[in-house]
Amino acid sequence: MDHEPKYSTASSAGDATIAVKTNTQGPTPLVHSDAPEQAEQDQLKHARSVTYLATREYWHSLLKQQGVDYYQLPLRQIPPGLADSTATDQGVEEAITTGRAAAGTAPDQAGYSITSLYTALMPEQIRTNLGAYYTPPAVANRMIELSTLAGIDWKSARTMDPACGGGAFLAPLARKMLESMESQAPRDNLEDLESRLRGYEIDPFAAWLAQVFLDAVLMDLALQAGRPPANVVTVCDALKAPEETQLFDLVIGNPPYVKQTLEPEVREKFQRSIYGHANLYGLFTDLALRLARPGGVITYVVPTSFLSGAYFKSLRQLLEDQAPPRTMEFIDARKGIFQDVLQETVMMVCHKNPNETVGTAGVAELQTEGPLATSQAGSFTISRSSGRLWLIPRAPQHNPLIQAAKNMSHRLADYGYEVNTGHLVWNRNKDGLRETSENGTYPLIWAESIRPDGEFTFGTEQKHQYRYFKPGPREQGLITARECVLLQRTTAKEQDRRLIAARLPQEFVEDHGGVVIENHVNIIMPQTQSPGVPTTTLTSLLNSDTVNELFRCINGSVAVSAYELEDLPLPGIQDLQRLNDLVSEASPRQDTENEIRQLYGGAAP
Repeated sequence: MDHEPKYSTASSAGDATIAVKTNTQGPTPLVHSDAPEQAEQDQLKHARSVTYLATREYWHSLLKQQGVDYYQLPLRQIPPGLADSTATDQGVEEAITTGRAAAGTAPDQAGYSITSLYTALMPEQIRTNLGAYYTPPAVANRMIELSTLAGIDWKSARTMDPACGGGAFLAPLARKMLESMESQAPRDNLEDLESRLRGYEIDPFAAWLAQVFLDAVLMDLALQAGRPPANVVTVCDALKAPEETQLFDLVIGNPPYVKQTLEPEVREKFQRSIYGHANLYGLFTDLALRLARPGGVITYVVPTSFLSGAYFKSLRQLLEDQAPPRTMEFIDARKGIFQDVLQETVMMVCHKNPNETVGTAGVAELQTEGPLATSQAGSFTISRSSGRLWLIPRAPQHNPLIQAAKNMSHRLADYGYEVNTGHLVWNRNKDGLRETSENGTYPLIWAESIRPDGEFTFGTEQKHQYRYFKPGPREQGLITARECVLLQRTTAKEQDRRLIAARLPQEFVEDHGGVVIENHVNIIMPQTQSPGVPTTTLTSLLNSDTVNELFRCINGSVAVSAYELEDLPLPGIQDLQRLNDLVSEASPRQDTENEIRQLYGGAAP
C-alpha cells in the first residue's frame, strides 16, 4: 500500500484492551520525553504494539476461516518485551479491521499490508537506520520467477534471504517449495522445507512477523504434520554473522539502502567491495557472493546507483570477477514501489559463474493490480574491466547505440579535457557571498546559469543564491580564469535530457577577471590552450539527443559524476571535422543532431 494507515479505537474479546494513538500526519509518540532517544524508543514500542494487535487478529481470523481451533495452531509466541502495551484509547479498532481484512488475502499480501503498518508507525530515524522499506508482493514474485528462469530447482534448492525484514520473500519462497514437493509424509515435507529455507534479520520484531506469515503459508502442512513450523529466521546482524557451513543455491532479497559509517571490523571484512563511502546494499551484495555456492544464483532488488560512479567501482569489479549479472530488469517507477524511497531500482540476477558474461535487460512496470508488466530491452555484455562503467540498454533502441559506443576508444582525456566539480560549497564559504558586485568580487556561477538550450546566462532567480563571491586570502583557488564547458551535476531520469551543458565564454571570464563556480556544476576544463576538440563542439556533442541516450545506458542515479563523464565513449577526433564545421557555422540543431547520430553508427536515439 502506498499510503500511511490510520487507526482509531477498539478492543478484542478475550484479550486485554490495547489502545494506540496515531494521526493522519504521521506517527505520534505515546510518551513525550525530553530525550529524543527515549521518545524514539517509546514510538517504536507503540508501532510494535499496534502491529502485534493487527497480526494477532489476522491469525485468529485466518484460523476461523480455515475452521481450525486456536489450540491446534496458536499464534507463534512473540519474544518477551517486543509487544508491551503502551497504549492510549485510540487505534485498536482499525488495527483489528486491518488484521481481519488481511486474513482475506494471500499470505504475501497480508504480510505486506501488516508490515507496511509497522514501518509507517516506526520512528523515521530508526526506519532509515534499518533500511526498513519492505518489498511489495508483485516485485517479490517477479524476482522468484526470474530465479526460476535462472535455473533454480525448487525441489532441492537451499535458499537464503540475508535481510528478510517482515518476510516478503520467505512466504512466497515456501509456497514455491511446497508446490514442487513430491508426495511424502507431511512431517518429512515440513522438515525438508525447514532445512532449505533461511533468513537473517536484525530487527527481532520484524523477524517474528516474517515467521508468522511463513506459518500462514505452511498452515495446512503444519496441521497435517501435527506440529508448528520451526523457526528459520536468525535474529542477527547479517554482516557480522558467522560464516555458513553450507552454501546456498539461491540468495535473494531486498537489502537495506543505507549509507553508513562502518565499524572497523566490518569495513575490514568487506574491504574488497568498498571504495570510499559505504552503502549497506553494496555490503549485502558482497555477502550474497559469500553465501552463494559456485554456480549459485543471486537475485536482488537494489538501487541503480551501483551501475556507475566511482564509489561502486570495487563492487562492480567484484561482480565482474565472480558473478556477472545475467538479468537486469529496471523498475519503471521511482516512487510507489518502496514507500518513501525515491531511488530508481533494478531487479538483478547474477550467476556465480564468471565465464557467463552476456545478459538480458528489461523494464518492469508496476500495475494497479496483479504482476509487474515486463518488456525486453536487449542484451548486454559485462567484461572484466576494473569496475568501469557498464553499458546496459533501457529500451530496444539503445542496442545499436551501445554497439557503436563499444567500438569508441576516445574519452574526454583524449580530447584534452579534465572534469572537476565546482569548487564553492556555499554553506562552507558563507563569508564571501555577496548580493552585488564590489571590489574583489567575482561572478558566482550556479547550475541555473546552464540553460536547457545549451546557452550560458549569468544570474539567478533563486532567493538563497547569491550572485557574487569575494574570496579570502585562502580562497583564491576557487577562481576559474579560463573558458571551459559547464555541465549540471544533478538531473533526474524523468527529464528530457540528462546532460545539460553550456560553454563558459572566454570573453565573460576576461570581462570579470575570472568566476567562482558552485559545486552543483561539473567543470570540463581544457588542459591546453588549443584542445583537440573546441569547447563549442564538445558542448554540442554533450547536449545532443544521441549522447544523452547513451548516458542513460550508463547512469544509475540523479548525479552526473565526473567519473561517468570521463568514461563516456566519444567519437575519434579525426571524425569530428564535419561537426566542427556545422557548429562554427551555427547550423540548425537538426543538422548537428543528424551528424552526431551518424558518428554513433546512425543509431536512432
